[in-house]
Amino acid sequence: MSALPDRLVLPASLRESIERRARVAHPREGCGLLLGTEGDTPEAAQVHRVVHARNLDSRLGRFELDPGRVVAATHRAALLGLRILGLWHSHPDCAARPSRADLERLWPGWLSLILATRNARAHELRCFSIRDGALFELDLLEAEPDPDHP
Repeated sequence: MSALPDRLVLPASLRESIERRARVAHPREGCGLLLGTEGDTPEAAQVHRVVHARNLDSRLGRFELDPGRVVAATHRAALLGLRILGLWHSHPDCAARPSRADLERLWPGWLSLILATRNARAHELRCFSIRDGALFELDLLEAEPDPDHP
């Protein structure tokens, strides 16, 4: 991404997919990748695909994306004319705010979408990035899927 966006546009169907995966992963964290494009303006990014990944960290309250899934998603995104915008992960029975471990592992230029759950049900969804060394929260907008992108 050339510049980090101020907003992330997420179709309802993809949000529901993330919520289902988080429910299945509970009480562990679910995780995956967000594939998309920069939006109509430089301030927005649009998610077109969600790639779910296996959480390789068996500890509660932690996640580690499967590196093989990241490589495969990179290739898939390129074939579809998309890019990896960032990642998503769930916070079972915790707030939708990056933990210290999340902040240490957030890759520069990537977005971090966090789904907080309560009793395995979706509770709150928030998106963050790091800007100029500080945590920045993006506006999250729900939209219908873009028919021009697979």
